[in-house]
Amino acid sequence: MFNLAISETVMVSSAANHCYRDKICGDGYDDDRTFLSTMRALLGERIKDDIIFLSHKEFSLSSGAIDGTSVDGLNNYVKDRVDDCNTLTVAYFGGRRDANDKLYAHIEKHFAEVDGWVRIPGITDFFKRSFDVLCFVCETRKSSVLFVRDINMKKYHQLQICTLTALPWYFNPKQGDRISDLERELLQSLQEQTPDHYLDVLQRISSKCDFRAKFIHDSLQGIETVYERQQIDVYKREIERLERTIAEMQDTIDTTYNLINEKSITLLGLQTKLANNDGSSVLVDYFMSNKNLCLDRSSGSDIVFHVNTVMAYFDPEIAERYLDNNSSFFYACSPSEYEIPLVKRFFSDIFLYDKIRIRMCAAYKMNINGTTVARANYNFGSDAVDRLPNPHIQSYGCIGNYERRFNELAAKRDYVGILETATASAMSLNISDSVVMGAFVRQIFSGAGGKCFIVGDKQMGIGEVIEYVRKEMEEEANE
Repeated sequence: MFNLAISETVMVSSAANHCYRDKICGDGYDDDRTFLSTMRALLGERIKDDIIFLSHKEFSLSSGAIDGTSVDGLNNYVKDRVDDCNTLTVAYFGGRRDANDKLYAHIEKHFAEVDGWVRIPGITDFFKRSFDVLCFVCETRKSSVLFVRDINMKKYHQLQICTLTALPWYFNPKQGDRISDLERELLQSLQEQTPDHYLDVLQRISSKCDFRAKFIHDSLQGIETVYERQQIDVYKREIERLERTIAEMQDTIDTTYNLINEKSITLLGLQTKLANNDGSSVLVDYFMSNKNLCLDRSSGSDIVFHVNTVMAYFDPEIAERYLDNNSSFFYACSPSEYEIPLVKRFFSDIFLYDKIRIRMCAAYKMNINGTTVARANYNFGSDAVDRLPNPHIQSYGCIGNYERRFNELAAKRDYVGILETATASAMSLNISDSVVMGAFVRQIFSGAGGKCFIVGDKQMGIGEVIEYVRKEMEEEANE
């Protein structure tokens, strides 16, 4: 029994590994790979459409852990580590001697109780003069395990003698299976003091397999056509890409045809409308019938116009609240020579008593295909003389919530609705906007609106209307 670790043999060469890669595989023990070599030598011709693995497992439990675990618990622990299908496992012990002896004794006494596992006592009897070994097999899973106590390299080599006996589904003398002279010579060589004879027998067995020829054939077969096969894959992928491109282009063509059809229908409707047009125009009729709308200019789809109107939309309650506050914009933005009671009465006549009305104007630009916007800083013509530009629009270009209404009407191409909304916007004053109201008060007292105030059937400028209010107050005081 040689004790030298053998890591390289003809049976574990690169060529041999290639030949047995789907049949007999496994690892080694302490850098020794003789067991895998022996399995390949003995089973290479016996295994046809099957595969077997060689595995090595170390068991290392403390004595206390063994004592504290039930019989079933220890059986499950062992079973979970060796219960691999199509596997021959060499199990050895790496714990303390007393713990190893306890676990070995448990396996010897109880592991046969695990369902499906059967002990082969003949292997124990065969080696009992040399070392202790237990063999269990599970035929349904084609799994075998050899538990070796106090393993070393000599025992490991000698253990390989029982390879065929430990795998009864591959070697069964009762069914006529026999060992050849060369195989018997291989098993006997495992008991010799040097590995020379063992390696020689492996070499003779391998010569029947010609690993080198099979390795060369499998590795180089078709290599001369690698370029062609690679190009085939390239052209297949390119054709698939082009087919996807064609499909995408077809989708684009279908979508484009649908768009052409939709636009053709719309075009036909427009052409029919033009053909049936008797020269009438909603915009023309509306501008002609509404003298408060003044068309300034039109260009393409843009129409610039302004509205001449009288302020009518405001919140009297908010106005009254600001008028009762002597610090509000009504007083802060009025000339200092006008006392607070006079200013209060003046604006009360406008916002509370409806005695004074203000002529206003505001300019807009309407695009018949889009939006309508307010025109700030607009230079009004002569038809807007004696009118006060709406401060929201003239100073800030702001139309507030009317903007959403303009957009809704534009989407429906409701031009009359847009003009009516513009008129309403021009008549509106948001008294809660103190910034705009400050500008409004300053505009009034600057005389910017000329004779924009209507009192009864008369138009007055700022000086005249203030004097009117003053006399009104005096007459009331004398009554």
